[in-house]
Amino acid sequence: MTDISSTILNLGAGVLTGIVTGAMSVRLALRRFRAERTWERKVAAYAEIFDALYDIQRYANMRIKEIEEGVTFVEEYEEEASRRSSNGYDTIRRSAIRGTFVVGQAAAARLEQLVLVFDDPHYGDHPHDEISADLDASREALAALRTIANADVYESDTFDRSRIGRYVFG
Repeated sequence: MTDISSTILNLGAGVLTGIVTGAMSVRLALRRFRAERTWERKVAAYAEIFDALYDIQRYANMRIKEIEEGVTFVEEYEEEASRRSSNGYDTIRRSAIRGTFVVGQAAAARLEQLVLVFDDPHYGDHPHDEISADLDASREALAALRTIANADVYESDTFDRSRIGRYVFG
């Protein structure tokens, strides 16, 4: 009878050890999965922000060349650049509203500063001055956000260096 009791006790201990080990493994795997998903969302958010800033700057540069040099662009190209720039402004505003939910606190604060510049009324200013203000602000924000993104994403403990080839922050 003691052989059966010790066998059952050993079997129970083995099953209990297996359950605890399995539960811990699943918990750690889920934690890593969530961390990786968070990292991927941050990278996607920063990439979207950088694309938006690129589109804003591209259109602003076109407008400045029109004003300063009298350069004319193909109508379809200019309309596409204008549309993308407008979408870029919307993306920056949406990203500032999302704030720390997606990007880090420093990036959210920098985006809020940029939106304040974009929303600063330029009534009576020459279009060149208004465009230049937005262009300068977006250039400064891009430089600052690159630094912030590198610290926020690449230096985080959830950063997987094997994925670095897919994402570039300049």
